[in-house]
Amino acid sequence: MIRNLIPTNVGRSYRLANRTSVMRRSGLTLIELLIVIAILSLLAAISLPSIRDIIREQKTSRTASLIQAYINGARARAIGEGRSFGVVIERASTESPIGRAYSIRVSQAYVPPPYKGTGVAAVAAGGTLTVTDDLVYAAQQQILNGHVNPVIGPGDMVGIGATPRFFPITGISAGPIALSSSISVLAPHAAEIVAQFPVGTTLPFTIIRKPRRSFTAPLELPEGTAIDLVYSGIGLNGDQFSPLAIDDARGLGNRYGTTPYSPLSTTPFAGGVLDFQPVTIMFNATGGVNEVRSGAPSGATAVVVANQIPTSNIYLMLGKIGGVFPEAPFYVDKADQANLTDFESAWIVINRQTGEVALSPISAFSMGAAGNILDSNTGVEFAAASAPLQTKIQAALQLSRKEAAENRAVNQ
Repeated sequence: MIRNLIPTNVGRSYRLANRTSVMRRSGLTLIELLIVIAILSLLAAISLPSIRDIIREQKTSRTASLIQAYINGARARAIGEGRSFGVVIERASTESPIGRAYSIRVSQAYVPPPYKGTGVAAVAAGGTLTVTDDLVYAAQQQILNGHVNPVIGPGDMVGIGATPRFFPITGISAGPIALSSSISVLAPHAAEIVAQFPVGTTLPFTIIRKPRRSFTAPLELPEGTAIDLVYSGIGLNGDQFSPLAIDDARGLGNRYGTTPYSPLSTTPFAGGVLDFQPVTIMFNATGGVNEVRSGAPSGATAVVVANQIPTSNIYLMLGKIGGVFPEAPFYVDKADQANLTDFESAWIVINRQTGEVALSPISAFSMGAAGNILDSNTGVEFAAASAPLQTKIQAALQLSRKEAAENRAVNQ
């Protein structure tokens, strides 16, 4: 047989030689390996910055979606239960000029049942509603160190009679419990105003209490993100939630002008009394916004809270904690920049009528070399370089909210 004539070791040697050649061909030389590493390093250098920016943008969008869902949850609860529910945007700190300018926590809120006593002694407009101690015993027990923190207090609404008109309570005193309320009467000029209730008349009263935080777990924003209240407010150019605007409204000097921002030597900081109120947004049974509250101390102990029914949509800016610059709203350098000038920021917009919550990117605006505010697209000047800081901020807000204001959900 021819097969028997072939030595048995020839096939084995051939297979070993073939296997050796295959093994040699599967390896890489050191030069080839260095070339591969160089190519991978070059690709990483090109792609990693883009990936970092994508991850950062996704973090902002995810946070915005979380806030949107949380607010929608409060709105759905108001519709489902047929009573007022909302959200409380808590300031990061009431003792820090920076901390009161942003929020990293959002809670849900509800309106407690109205308080009704057994009887009161009522007087005419401009007088005092006096109540016996036992009717507000819990409130009396919570008056500590001269600071009022009662169950019934400033910000609540009081009404007298079977079909009352409600007026805000502006103060509550210790000792003999007395609720003082400011009542404005509109009448023709020189018309005589007659007291509706004679002095000494016993009438029922109702006190509608201000919103309270609910037991629902709060939303903690992801690390590094914040709701920047310096640029948040009502309307296309509103900044009512800004500590600058609140301080300015309190009459503690022109915070938008030459007066330094929040000096610790001025009232109420000198007395150590700081109680900047959170921003509270409440929804009614139909889902619309029926109340917005924000405010700050007006002096040593009194708390003034702006309680209003919004006439326009509500804008909340979502940005970075490192971009909160209340003392320099247009701050920009190589490392940091204010959230208003950062295109990674976003607007969270709440429709005042429907309560719908929409998300929108920030629109561009330009600042000239002299400090004037310009429309980036047309070059039209919205605020001159010599304009007050408040005018510049509101002009920039109007331009930056342009795309958000055109959102379909906002305009429904």
